[in-house]
Amino acid sequence: MLQEILARIQSLPWLSGEASFFTFILYTGLVAVSQVVLLPISAFDIAAGFAFGFSKGFLVMMVAKTLSAGLNFHLARTVLRKPVERLAARFPLLEEIQAAVAQEGWKLAGLLRLLPIPFSVASYGFGLTRLPSLPHLFSTLLAVIPPTLMFSSVGASAKAGLSALSGTGTAAPKGPWSHVMLAVGILAAILITRRISKIATQALQNAKATRASSAATATSSQPLP
Repeated sequence: MLQEILARIQSLPWLSGEASFFTFILYTGLVAVSQVVLLPISAFDIAAGFAFGFSKGFLVMMVAKTLSAGLNFHLARTVLRKPVERLAARFPLLEEIQAAVAQEGWKLAGLLRLLPIPFSVASYGFGLTRLPSLPHLFSTLLAVIPPTLMFSSVGASAKAGLSALSGTGTAAPKGPWSHVMLAVGILAAILITRRISKIATQALQNAKATRASSAATATSSQPLP
């Protein structure tokens, strides 16, 4: 019974390698809408890896994340500015990000993407800064590579496991070393993401310290009444 259920799941068009270009466009649009309403994006990374395979899932999510970031960024500067300002008040870290970006520009923006703030909230937050649109998209594109690799791998691995359980896999059985290499790759992506996140946190703290020092210098240089 279990194998029959798994085989039926595997036969779905999205999961059998029969997904069309329209399906990819539809999925990209679904991700964009999900980010407007602040849904977690990592679940879509995993689902893309599961549905489309690692390579296609990774590419679809890279496009979807870049477009989603651009959409939220634009909305924050136009029709949703007031709601986004209220949203930013719930995330004190966003105030630090805005100040750091104002001081350091787009070079720091990519690192700040890896701070513990939801992807959609960060996209809205960047829209409240003076960061130009193109540098924002470029820094986002670079920053999302490690987590997208990691979560797409998880989804693709889950699909491979499902194929093995259902007996519908057409590829030749893989040896234990393939699983070891996959685990090593996922672990490496996790470690890289954590390392970059620590670098981003340190950069944010450095920017905060620089602002505090500049403010103290300006205050001390004012003439006494």
